[in-house]
Amino acid sequence: METYRVGLLYSTDGTYRRIASNALLGASYAIEQVNADDRYPFQLEGVHVDPKGNLDQYINGAQSLLKSGIRHIAGTITSSARKEVIPDVHEHQALLWYGSPYEGYECDEHVVYHGACPNQNLLQILRYAVPRFGKRVALLGSNYIWGWESNRIARDAIDSIGGEIIEDTYYRFDTTDFRLSIENIKSQKPDFVINNLVGESSYAFLHQLNDAWSAESLPVLSSNLSECELASIRALPNLRLFTALTFFQSVNPQFTEKVKMAMSCGEPVSSNFVGAYLSILSLANAIAIAGSDDVTSIRAVLGKVCTDTPMGHTLMIAKNQHAILPCFIGERDGDDFKTVKCYPPIEPNPYLIAQQFLTDIERLTDIETVNSSVKLRVVK
Repeated sequence: METYRVGLLYSTDGTYRRIASNALLGASYAIEQVNADDRYPFQLEGVHVDPKGNLDQYINGAQSLLKSGIRHIAGTITSSARKEVIPDVHEHQALLWYGSPYEGYECDEHVVYHGACPNQNLLQILRYAVPRFGKRVALLGSNYIWGWESNRIARDAIDSIGGEIIEDTYYRFDTTDFRLSIENIKSQKPDFVINNLVGESSYAFLHQLNDAWSAESLPVLSSNLSECELASIRALPNLRLFTALTFFQSVNPQFTEKVKMAMSCGEPVSSNFVGAYLSILSLANAIAIAGSDDVTSIRAVLGKVCTDTPMGHTLMIAKNQHAILPCFIGERDGDDFKTVKCYPPIEPNPYLIAQQFLTDIERLTDIETVNSSVKLRVVK
């Protein structure tokens, strides 16, 4: 029986180690499931490289995997890491299977995207939040393309309905002091905060904001905070945490329990887990259709791939090589998110073509008429 090696490029050290470790579990579980399933006339072998959250080591790790003959890599979490390894993936005519939410404005023929782009998560949580909370907003983000683009899109969305941005600030990955932003938030009292920070910075900000906030509970929105991180965030009685993701444990408790029993671990089955899991399953289904892991053949059959998901739908891959994904809006409830709104699978539109962007914003609220003159800026 043929065995195909798959690179697993996930950091189990560093500021976002909880996210990447959970994704690695998801990819590993998918490989086990494929290898135990007689419907697949081949085996998969995962080869893990740990870049330890260091961009240079992502490059080195990707190069070592590709030079060993591996054609498919699942992984990277941050957009900065993804963008660093793409040139090597191109050079070796390989494919990167990316399972994390990202900021859009990318459509690379050597990447298959299984994480949500902004029209599948960020715009959806804004549709939920604006009619309920208001449109005076504070934006915080990590100082790289995820934070820049996510905040820019949120700003354009809020501006287009006559809202107000009272803060738009960026911080390095390792920042843990947010006093200046929090003082401004306390003074300006926004209707909600959008948190596009990553990892330890995000947790520190939430703790400090909770300790400083004494008014009515403040909604804090995210499109990347997942259940595998909640154990690192203590109770926040002064905040309401909302997130927009493709999966929560409560969406499919049976799948969640099955995974935990099979993996013999207490780790959450988060959207990060599921994004990596579905990336591997889609790859396996593509190999089964194509008859090999040849990259040209795999790309040719992506439109035929149908992958069963724990979200209750069959995952399809659009022509732009982005998965068609549902969106679940959840509010924190202990170490889980309770679903408060769900949207059926959404066609990916990573470049937020202006008309579709404005159509999405029109659905945010019936209170205001969209200013049709608003145009999106593309930051390169």
